[in-house]
Amino acid sequence: MIRAILFLVFAALPAAAQDLPSKFSVTDVASNDVLNIRAQPSGQAAIIGSFAPTAMGVEVISRSENGRWGLVNVDEGTGWASMRFLSEEPGQSFPPASYTCFGTEPFWTLGVDGNDAAWSDINGVDAEMLLDWTGTGMHPDRFGMRALGDLTLVSATIRREACSDGMSDRSFGFGIDALIDLPGMSRPQMVSGCCSLQP
Repeated sequence: MIRAILFLVFAALPAAAQDLPSKFSVTDVASNDVLNIRAQPSGQAAIIGSFAPTAMGVEVISRSENGRWGLVNVDEGTGWASMRFLSEEPGQSFPPASYTCFGTEPFWTLGVDGNDAAWSDINGVDAEMLLDWTGTGMHPDRFGMRALGDLTLVSATIRREACSDGMSDRSFGFGIDALIDLPGMSRPQMVSGCCSLQP
């Protein structure tokens, strides 16, 4: 009986809280108005930015405790936008179809768009690859990916978690640990960083 009750309680929890980060479009904002981004999840907090009334591809990283505000990136920091004026865009999936990951020390970027993947780093190494595999392995909070190219291999685990790039006050909803094997490397290298959904 207790198990059944617990199951019903957890089943009733809003799925949206578990499905972030996700992309949203601004909705129900007049054409001559904007959706304000505020410093705190409150209508009285300072305005630090805005979205146009037709803005799309707004990445909501997490929600406030009451679920009424969404954490978004603005310039080099983060702010809060009212979820009342944000509508989740259809056709999204997990794992996402397109995302960009990046890290520091050394600086690097890994972009995935459909079946195409690309790596670049501060050393001037650029590699084009094809996504060979991606999947969750029954883990709702993470997924794995592997991309292959000429003498190139990238394998990674990407997790839903709060992540900071260490260079700005921006926040991200995915963290990544990746194993990189590129031409010129004497051995594979492990790197860590953050990921963001592509607009």
